[in-house]
Amino acid sequence: MAMLWKEREYLPGSRLELYDAALNYLLDYRDRRRGLYPKLSAQDARRVLSPVSLLMQEELKKDEIGRQTMQEQMQVQLDTLYNSLPASDFCRNLVDRAGLLVEYGDNEYVFRHKSFREYMAGVQLVKNMRHADALDKLVLHFGDDWWTEVFRFFIAHVDDAELFDSFMQKLFDAPVSEELTQKQQDLLVTLVEEAPQKKIDALKKKLLNPEITLLEPDKVRNRQRYLVSCLNAIAKPDALDVIEEFKRSDLSQDRNSGAMMLVDPLGAEYIFIKGGEFIYSVGEQRKTVDDCSFAKHTVTNQQYRRFISYLEGKEAEFERIISFVLYEEKLLQMASAIEGFSDYLDENKSMSKRFLSEYDDDKRFNKDEQPVVGVSWYAARAYCLWLSLLARNGNGEKTGVYRLPTEVEWEWAAGGQRDKTGILKVRPYPWAEEKGEPSKLLANYNEHEGSTTPVGRYPEGATPEGLYDMAGNVWEWMENLYGEGAFTPDSRSLRGGSWYDKSDDLRCSSRSFDDPWDRGSDGGFRVIHSSHSSLEI
Repeated sequence: MAMLWKEREYLPGSRLELYDAALNYLLDYRDRRRGLYPKLSAQDARRVLSPVSLLMQEELKKDEIGRQTMQEQMQVQLDTLYNSLPASDFCRNLVDRAGLLVEYGDNEYVFRHKSFREYMAGVQLVKNMRHADALDKLVLHFGDDWWTEVFRFFIAHVDDAELFDSFMQKLFDAPVSEELTQKQQDLLVTLVEEAPQKKIDALKKKLLNPEITLLEPDKVRNRQRYLVSCLNAIAKPDALDVIEEFKRSDLSQDRNSGAMMLVDPLGAEYIFIKGGEFIYSVGEQRKTVDDCSFAKHTVTNQQYRRFISYLEGKEAEFERIISFVLYEEKLLQMASAIEGFSDYLDENKSMSKRFLSEYDDDKRFNKDEQPVVGVSWYAARAYCLWLSLLARNGNGEKTGVYRLPTEVEWEWAAGGQRDKTGILKVRPYPWAEEKGEPSKLLANYNEHEGSTTPVGRYPEGATPEGLYDMAGNVWEWMENLYGEGAFTPDSRSLRGGSWYDKSDDLRCSSRSFDDPWDRGSDGGFRVIHSSHSSLEI
């Protein structure tokens, strides 16, 4: 990269262009700058190296290759070129002048940088697609860590929308797509995002295919979720239309669940939670909870950024519903009734910068479908107020408010036993009791993933009503003060545990607290809709 910068005074704009430029420089341009004539042009050198790279990836399955094997494979390709030469001379050039290969022991070679081999293996895979069974063989490797980077380089070279479509069809035909780990799901979304050309035909056909219901229910839910993730990653109107068509169809598990749905002004879905009476874990007190609707997911970066964009004056649609001047007036009015809130707003920053996520530029936490983190309790309240004002003005009347849940409401929604046997305590964890203790299948916790995961990634860990990530991923801000035991009187409660915490913090009864201005990487929030609130808008 330093050499490329020195030569060009800029770096290539994408990962693919960077590797392409670096290889060309090492194989050809650097020699020419020294006044030397390269043994082969960069393009011819890559024609020789790509098949060997794929051989090491696919058949040898290791980073080292025997000297004799390397030279024999190279000679086959060298003999097809107009300007041929002995493979031994070419290898010596790659070691001594290009610096692409390194002699490993007495009888082996390795690529100086493994990623160069992976890059050229991806290039060769695209060339091999002319073979009838090439895609079938390729998808069998999906999910194997050894193949992750090769898949990325392969898809980045697929400048044919039909080939992208065929790849998706083969992948979702293969058994490997029946159950994907979190890393595999991340890779799938990455491949969709990095493909230069895309079609949705195969994804649409798979998602809306009635025959999918013939599979086992868990496999149906999994594949539907993966397909929706792919369409969301494409993000074009026709892809999003397919998702909406699916949600309205009889194929949607959510539609078949019978849950009553509410949709907020940003399109987030809420599930109706019937009120009831239960024994609250704090003090073993009997508590009564009113009916309300809980957001199916915690607030995502994509949703929260619409709020920040509004504060920056970039959301004309929302500005027509509620002017910024009126919003600011209502916010100041709300803040004046909450200790410390007015002081927080008085900081010498624009409102958008004051409420912006602390991790908006952090690649570990800032993907659209990940839960927003790094937002204070004050920011969460400001977001809820904004939703309430949008909904009230959009409907022409006040029909309840969007707000943060109280701990009592959250605990009831997370694990309250809503049956006819009387007053019961909550379940140990949000999922059905027969699923047992926390595991990697049920929640994101204990640093298993190293960061937050996109919302909804753990359907097995959802509550029976369909609330996702009530355990793990992010701690959720609560409306109420924590009370006795907190470091400061104005500390607010948190529930649910996070990607970072141990399994004990995933219990429905587990509590934590933080100062209302805290903006950690393990905290986010979930919104509820209720007709009962002390908040006047």
